[in-house]
Amino acid sequence: MDPTEQPDEGSEAPLSIEDRLMAASGWEEPEAAVPAPKPPAEEDADDAEGDEGEGDTPDASQATTPDVVEIEDDNGARHKVPAALQDAFMLRRDYTRKTQEVAELRQHAAKTLEAVQVGQQFRQSVQAEETELASVTAELERYKQVDWQQLDVSDYVKLRGAADQLKDRAKELQDTIQGKGRQFQQWQQQHQQQLVSTGLQYLAKAVPNWGKGAEAEASAQLAAVGYTPAELANVFDPRFVQLAWKAAQFDKAQAGKQSAMKKVEAAPPVLKPGPSQGQAAAASAKYKTGREQLKRSGRVEDAASLLAKFA
Repeated sequence: MDPTEQPDEGSEAPLSIEDRLMAASGWEEPEAAVPAPKPPAEEDADDAEGDEGEGDTPDASQATTPDVVEIEDDNGARHKVPAALQDAFMLRRDYTRKTQEVAELRQHAAKTLEAVQVGQQFRQSVQAEETELASVTAELERYKQVDWQQLDVSDYVKLRGAADQLKDRAKELQDTIQGKGRQFQQWQQQHQQQLVSTGLQYLAKAVPNWGKGAEAEASAQLAAVGYTPAELANVFDPRFVQLAWKAAQFDKAQAGKQSAMKKVEAAPPVLKPGPSQGQAAAASAKYKTGREQLKRSGRVEDAASLLAKFA
């Protein structure tokens, strides 16, 4: 075509030098990331209502059966109830369980108070004997100061008889105190067994899945803070054991949380295949900058630099 000829009005404008260079090199401008297609929109509510209105109305024989769920009562038995009534049954079960826990805790508290009262009665019952025994023991100490070799026969017999009477009385008082003490110890042992029984009943309701495992966790928690086996043997308050078990569960949860966080921190980052949107955006920005520079200058060096970057 003659350079002096003018292009027709309908013909395309001639390509610039940078466009011809890009076309010759096969370079294409990076495309912007296309968002994933969205799911088709749901039908309008009016159309849905219109579809539902078509057809015959279902009769009673086609009515759906109400949902049924299975729940467990306090005795471990399972029952099927309508799903609509599940919350009511669960609320009633929780209320019954809490009521039983309070009743058992009151029974345990009454047993504990009984132990205090009986212990006071025991100390009061032996108080008179202990007072008299202290007096007799002090009197016998006075007879130890007597020089028996210097006494005549009548004085010796008189003082020896009085001393023997004091010894016999001391023996009687000691036997009385020891007898009452043995009775109290026997009652105390039986009472402690009852305390353990009522305490276990409370823990069975208050602690989920109470058993040897939960008991071991509570004991280990108490031992970790310094309680000795002798001290733990004299613990009869189930609330104390319940708090120790809860503390053990908290420590276990914290340890698991820290372990999970360490695993997450140590895990390598997940890299998705292919260029990211950030990389594509950076390449597009570099291309546009190079084209603008080439348009302003028209220099062959700028065209070569652009081709070198994106070849």
